Amino acid sequence: MAGQSAKHSGDHGDSTGKAESQLLQDLVDGFEQRFGTRPRIFFAPGRVNLLGAHLDYNGGKVLPVALGRGTYVALARSDRPTSRFASLDLPGEFEMEPREDTAADLLGWASYPVGVWRALGDRCPGPFDFLVAGNLPRGGGLSSSASLSVATAFGLLSLGGHGVDLEEAAQLAWSAETGFVGVQCGIMDQYASAISEEGRVLLLDCHSRTYDLLPFAEDLELVVLDTRKPRNLVTSAFNERVSECKRAFEILQACDPDLAVLAHAGLDQVEEAVGELGPVLGKRARHVVEESARMAKVHEVLEADDHAALGDLVRASHVSCRDLYEVSCDELDFLVDGVCEYDGVHGARLTGAGFGGCVVALVEPGSFSQDEETALLQAYRERFGFEAAVLRLELGNEVREIEV
Repeated sequence: MAGQSAKHSGDHGDSTGKAESQLLQDLVDGFEQRFGTRPRIFFAPGRVNLLGAHLDYNGGKVLPVALGRGTYVALARSDRPTSRFASLDLPGEFEMEPREDTAADLLGWASYPVGVWRALGDRCPGPFDFLVAGNLPRGGGLSSSASLSVATAFGLLSLGGHGVDLEEAAQLAWSAETGFVGVQCGIMDQYASAISEEGRVLLLDCHSRTYDLLPFAEDLELVVLDTRKPRNLVTSAFNERVSECKRAFEILQACDPDLAVLAHAGLDQVEEAVGELGPVLGKRARHVVEESARMAKVHEVLEADDHAALGDLVRASHVSCRDLYEVSCDELDFLVDGVCEYDGVHGARLTGAGFGGCVVALVEPGSFSQDEETALLQAYRERFGFEAAVLRLELGNEVREIEV
């Protein structure tokens, strides 16, 4: 993906600690050096999901919020017969003809923009040059891949002179990731990157694709703790969870033909079918149903500005991800339990697919001090033998073209 690991409190990354102005200058300079022309720059944010774990591909509701960091894509039309793809952060440069049939696994990070290029079809603006940089941790569950795909879709549509519908950009990015890259994800990450607004959380129904943009508490901070545990969504158990939920839904729908998606099932339906579901599918279905019940409370909790109640929902979501959906790991559990011990931390949970990646914590401003952060990171290092990182991220950037 496009990001680079962050710099903060024991975090040994590079470009995430860089000011946007410097990152943009590096991107423009790098583009001109490689391709000999001045580009247009497009940005799409990453996201953190506060609640609704693994509900997107099960037709449920989710609660992501866009981050102030994301992916920057530089684009310009080319006179060559081929399109060229390069990254400031990652190795590998690729050159392809428009109809060239190259497998995604041969393209590495470039499979995401190439997938969008293919999904655009005849609306693509012809051959182009492409350079990307980012300031999100790679593979951390903050949607660096979705922000790359959304920035590419937004940029290529703009470069071609098309009016950009943000939901269409999200759909193109989702088609690229599911159809070409091969991650059987739902629509949440792409929608969160494409249509979020500053200062708001996105309450998205992934079945109907309807949504509300709700104010987010100004007196809460989101602290992200990155396990730094390597993972790969395509080769991990992620697609296995998708398959398990599909089988669970088929069993429940056989009993109730009117059931549209797994997230609409009731706990009583799951309990009645426990014999047919078996222990594994039963746990997966229970997580989806119980997480959907938690999501049903979110609107009321946000309107009441009840931080403690929101924290309880977030912590219960992590327990369910750990015990029922089984997508957590020792590193994630350690950070969730550790950060929740401190005063002023209302709750924490894994964010993203799991199996590693990041934890998001809801924190009162001024809480979780530098000394507490240092102590938690040291305890993590002593337990696992490698560094974690703490990122205090700004919220609310929006997809856009950046004038340079």
